[in-house]
Amino acid sequence: MQSASNILKCGDRNIGYSEYGDPQGLPVLYCHGTPGSSVECELAEQSARRHGLRLIAPDRPGYGATDAAYEMGHAAWAQVVMQLLQRLGIERYAVLGISGGGPNALALAAADAERVVALSLVCPLGPMVLSELTRAAHPFVQWLLRRVQRSPRWLDRFMLSPVAAIGHVLPRLSVVAMRFYNGRADRPCLSRPAVAELLMRNLLRAFQQGSAGVARDLRMMITPWDFSLERIALPVQLWHGTADELLSPEHSRWIAAHLAHAELQLVPGAGHFSLPFDHIEAIMDDLAVRALPAA
Repeated sequence: MQSASNILKCGDRNIGYSEYGDPQGLPVLYCHGTPGSSVECELAEQSARRHGLRLIAPDRPGYGATDAAYEMGHAAWAQVVMQLLQRLGIERYAVLGISGGGPNALALAAADAERVVALSLVCPLGPMVLSELTRAAHPFVQWLLRRVQRSPRWLDRFMLSPVAAIGHVLPRLSVVAMRFYNGRADRPCLSRPAVAELLMRNLLRAFQQGSAGVARDLRMMITPWDFSLERIALPVQLWHGTADELLSPEHSRWIAAHLAHAELQLVPGAGHFSLPFDHIEAIMDDLAVRALPAA
């Protein structure tokens, strides 16, 4: 099902990544959520095989086996991912970004416009430097971002580091906690044994270096995007659940409004987790239809 975890040297840093799906299929670069890792991509494994797609999921800086890089922005990370794809001999590929991986997917599409053949975003995070999008996030996310702005060292020492330690040692407890701060639409999904087991393995890999990855992701949320959406000319498909309480559909609406060609699919009753887990077949089917002819 999953290839062995891989590490490649890109420039002066180690990049961890995993592969899923059809090894001979069209490559799809998967941008995982926050906190997350390349293990998360397994949710699309069976669908990718059915559609003849090769999923490549790198761990972002500080997650999994990728070297930490607290100050690396979206544009710089996109350049590293492009190096990784070149090392793998990949010339044309699609991109799929989930939740906190949305900005990374957009940055990659902006930086590598000639080689990206299709882009899909699922419950993506918009630029949280905008007050209207901050208000469109869960109150707990809003609180975290205020702490990052006011006292990042306090947050890391007294919350992120302990949470990372718990997530690495007791990932089941972390998954149980997700059921409480996520909306009602997500609780049945998060209660399913297969979903809980995947999320536990995802957290184990995400926190194997401690809190470095999530600390960087939170800092990036309060930092203006360092890439331009105007550079993305290809049509972009966005998916968002109407019952998403972690990031409301306003995030996808904002992104769609600032792209040259975008279509937003609102899924009635879907939450932040139930959307990718329960609707992955439709998401991958749409991506395959758009990507394979272009490749």
